[in-house]
Amino acid sequence: MPRGRKRYSLDEKIASLLELTAVREKELEELKNELKTLRRQKEQTELSELNKLLKESGRTAAELVAFLKEREAAAEHPEKSPEP
Repeated sequence: MPRGRKRYSLDEKIASLLELTAVREKELEELKNELKTLRRQKEQTELSELNKLLKESGRTAAELVAFLKEREAAAEHPEKSPEP
């Protein structure tokens, strides 16, 4: 004869869900740590690429910063173009 489904008490259900929650929280924390590691790796890769390009250009970091600031200022305050 087939047996029916076991009926769990409320305390058993609560304990089961607490245990499952703890497991999922640990998994979530591990995923967050992995994400943080991958983001750091990506940032390091991008910085290495940027450094390589900077060296190949023969410019210093200070020169690049000055260039970018000038470009940003020009974009914020474009000079009036002469009217035709």
